[in-house]
Formats: sequence, C-alpha cells, structure tokens
Amino acid sequence: MSSFTPLAVVLCEEVRKEDSGQAILVGALNRGPAVNSESTTELRRLAVYIEAKFTGIELVEFRLSHSDTGEVLLESSFEFSLAKDFGELPDNLDPNKIEVNSQLVVNKEGVNVPRAGDYVFEYKIDGGDWKFVRTWEFPPVAG
Repeated sequence: MSSFTPLAVVLCEEVRKEDSGQAILVGALNRGPAVNSESTTELRRLAVYIEAKFTGIELVEFRLSHSDTGEVLLESSFEFSLAKDFGELPDNLDPNKIEVNSQLVVNKEGVNVPRAGDYVFEYKIDGGDWKFVRTWEFPPVAG
C-alpha cells in the first residue's frame, strides 16, 4: 500500500543545497510575508521545504493556493522509481514496501501574490485527492 507522510513543512524565502547535500533554509517564516491587500505583490522568491517519508508512490504533487479563490502561488511535482534509481533489485525485495525518507523543495522566483489571506499547502499522490498539510496567513501590509 502506498503512503506519504509529511514530517516537516517550512515556508521560506529560499532553499539552497550545500555540496554535502544538506539543505539551507533562508528566511524561514512562521507565516507568509506581508502583502498588499489592494494589488498584486511581487516577491523575489518563495519556497517550501518538505521532509517526508513514503512508500510505494510514483508521483507526488504539491500546491500552495489561496483558501478562498483557489489561485495557485506555487506548484510542483516529483516522480519516483526505486527500480530506476537503484537498478535491479533482489527478487525477494518489493520496492513498494521500502520506506524512503526524503527532502523535497519547491523553489520559485518572481512569485506574484494577488492578495492577502490564508494560503493552503496540499499534496496528492499518484493522481489521487488533494490532502491538506497546513495553512499560512499572508497578512496585509500594515498602514
């Protein structure tokens, strides 16, 4: 049976990768950035860092969208194939039962945020239904 479990999800300005493979989160946020409530706000960049464990999936898709309008700010997908990644597996090893722990990153430059409000982060696996992960408030600019 396939499964996907997000262990950590962090909104930030950018995720960089060190030579060692470790992730560097830049500008981690506990809420979204303050944005104009009257017009579109352009952010230089926006990212979501995801740590997850999963078994038996071939495709996971992510999106960050406005809770009221459904407008999508970020979206990305990742394909997996243990057989392709590791070559031929022993006959008695079922790749659908291998638990994989991974870091996944959705980075985007030039993000246009149409309005303030709540933005919902969701995922779906292998074309199934969207699953809620969490919400971030993008507050209106004060003043």
